[in-house]
Amino acid sequence: MKNPPVGVRITLSAVCVMMGYEPVKVPGPKPGTKVDDYWGPAQKMMSDMSFLKSLYDYDKENIPKATIDKLQPFMKNEDFQPDKIKQASKAAHSLCLWVRAMETYYFVSQGVKPKKQALELAESTLAATEKSLAEKRAQLKEVEDRIKGLMDNLAASKAKKEDLSRQVDDCTVKLERAQKLIGGLGGEKTRWSRRAEQLRIAYDNCTGDVLMTSGIVAYAGAFTSAYRYRIVQEWMKQLQKMKIPCSSDFSVVNVLGDPNRIRQWVLAGLPNDKFSIENAIMSTKSNRWPLMIDPQGQAVKWIKNMYGEKLMILNQEQSDFLRNLENAITFGAPVLLANVQEELHPILEPLLLKKVYKKVSSNIKSIKDFGLIKNRDIFHLKNPQYFPA
Repeated sequence: MKNPPVGVRITLSAVCVMMGYEPVKVPGPKPGTKVDDYWGPAQKMMSDMSFLKSLYDYDKENIPKATIDKLQPFMKNEDFQPDKIKQASKAAHSLCLWVRAMETYYFVSQGVKPKKQALELAESTLAATEKSLAEKRAQLKEVEDRIKGLMDNLAASKAKKEDLSRQVDDCTVKLERAQKLIGGLGGEKTRWSRRAEQLRIAYDNCTGDVLMTSGIVAYAGAFTSAYRYRIVQEWMKQLQKMKIPCSSDFSVVNVLGDPNRIRQWVLAGLPNDKFSIENAIMSTKSNRWPLMIDPQGQAVKWIKNMYGEKLMILNQEQSDFLRNLENAITFGAPVLLANVQEELHPILEPLLLKKVYKKVSSNIKSIKDFGLIKNRDIFHLKNPQYFPA
């Protein structure tokens, strides 16, 4: 386009001024004169592919004053009005608005610039002040931390002092008690010496005492108290001949008896005499099932009190005797076999003889055609006369 509308030419000339394009000299209307013309540079500017991008990225913060001065003739031109230019070209209208916006922004920024500088100065001063304040706060925190550390050390020292004071008081009290204890135990030396001598004698006589105890438990359970005494005296003579040491006052109660357990037995109804206590010891220490001859019912009372509700009392005449016995042995319940005559049912023989075989990691006894887990105790209560074995 060689002859564009006036509005378009003026707008592009103003844009060239803003973008820094220099005009070219062309012949003026009067012969011999030349005037500035921006149409050629404007065409070159418009042909640049990055023209729109340069408008978007224009550095409006640093517009030179000379550019604004060159722009003033265009701003005063009546033809450089958006409404008039819009009639010629919509694109030129947008460029006109852009030029006027840049010119307005320049003058506004000139009024705001001192304020911006003052703001930057205030911000820099504020930053310096805040930096100084942060340093002072850091120093204050360091001092406070040191004070806190000293206070913690003081509290720990006070606590340690109090603890040491308590320890001193405890040690003083313990020392006083120890002195009293030592004074009180001074008379115990004689008793301790006598007890040590008794233990030494018991240790020396251990072999013979254990030998006679084993014999009593194995063979003398069915005999009376007087007969047991005679047997013990005879065995003591034999041990002396073989030079095996034993106690002169030998007693099964002294060798196998536990005072606490004997006290529990007596509380449960066991007669508190030597013969009954020896029988109870033999019934608990023997590997065989104990057979108790109990015409007065004393053993029955003691057994019931010892085992309580878990004790099963069975009779051979019961119709479900075998089934109850099987359940008791299976679940490990204690069994009292009552009212036993001179002869036992042959079906009980494997159980009484403890014929045990292994099955699924359990001890099994064969009764008739079924296997049973090992039971605890079986008692025979009567005053029988037995045939020789």
